[in-house]
Amino acid sequence: MLALPAGCASVSYLGQAAWGQARVLAARRPLERVIADPRTQPSLRTQLALVRDLRAFAATDLAMTGVSGFADYAALGRDYAVWNVVATPEFSLRPLSWCFPVAGCVAYRGYFGRAAAERQAVVLARQGFDTHVYGVAAYSTLGWFDDPVLDTWVRRPESALAALLFHELAHQLVYAPHDTAFSESFARVVEREGVRRWFARSGREAQTASWLREQAVVAQFNALLAAARTRLEALYVQPLARGRALRCVDARAAQQRASRERRQLRALGAGADAAAGGTRWRAGALLRRGTRAGRARAAGAGGAIAGAGARG
Repeated sequence: MLALPAGCASVSYLGQAAWGQARVLAARRPLERVIADPRTQPSLRTQLALVRDLRAFAATDLAMTGVSGFADYAALGRDYAVWNVVATPEFSLRPLSWCFPVAGCVAYRGYFGRAAAERQAVVLARQGFDTHVYGVAAYSTLGWFDDPVLDTWVRRPESALAALLFHELAHQLVYAPHDTAFSESFARVVEREGVRRWFARSGREAQTASWLREQAVVAQFNALLAAARTRLEALYVQPLARGRALRCVDARAAQQRASRERRQLRALGAGADAAAGGTRWRAGALLRRGTRAGRARAAGAGGAIAGAGARG
């Protein structure tokens, strides 16, 4: 989620946030008009029609009658809607936080352009912080604007599309500033129950079972991250010299990779090769050689696990 900064933030940050949001809003086209347009790609038309049906389902079956958004479509023409910057002190998994007037305090700083996010990461790195920049496909303005359907996320599979839509709409119903754990956990519960009801309404038990298997893989991945975070936190509180600490991180990274490989092969089983492969790459990046980016990723990922109730 992207939020506007408090008064102490720089004028340039305020400017890019306002300009970026204005460009998103200016790119909106009514969903029904895009669906009816003969020039619209058939695959996109199918996805937009699905969004329309999911939105109607949320109102009738999930009691989301007081929420807004997703009645328009905006093509941004880029991979992500926004880019977030996460930063931590060296040998720490406690990310910096920035406070915003609507969202409260969060452990990231969002930008509508990747270059701007990377420039901010450089500034923080020069101050001695570990930094990581990552793209975000979807964000919510918490009902302050009518959020459109974006080309950065509309082509997801049905279960993932439904989960994202229900999750973002839930934020409009209940959002507690300064309490990311509660807000994300609530949205996660709504998301899971919404997807279950969506498939159950049409008797698609197989799709429900597939969705639950996907969530089990995510839960296992999050458990690996949480375990890695716990090990690193225990290491960082020890009174070690910097060089020795880096060597310890290297050893822990190798141990974690080996343990992860064995556990995933046993737990994920046949048919989960793709998910396991993605997990191997991500977890390896989190811990590789104790680098600054690796530690910042670990902090950001650990915060996401805590904030989203393990998101799985």
